[in-house]
Amino acid sequence: MSSIKVGGMHCPQCSEAVKKALEKASADDANVSIVDGVINWSGDLDMEDVKRIIDEQGYYTIPN
Repeated sequence: MSSIKVGGMHCPQCSEAVKKALEKASADDANVSIVDGVINWSGDLDMEDVKRIIDEQGYYTIPN
C-alpha cells in the first residue's frame, strides 16, 4: 500500500472527490482521511499519477 500527505481537503465531499478520481484512474482500496491529511491506495498507479490527480482535484501534496 502506498500513501501520500495531502493538504487543502476540509470536508467529506473533498475526500470523496479525491477517492473517486483515484478509483477512476485504477487505484484499488483508496482511503482518504481528511483528519490525517493522508491518502492510502494500492494498485498500479504510480506516485506521479497520484500527484497529478490530486492537483487536478484542486488539492496539493505535502512533502514527507
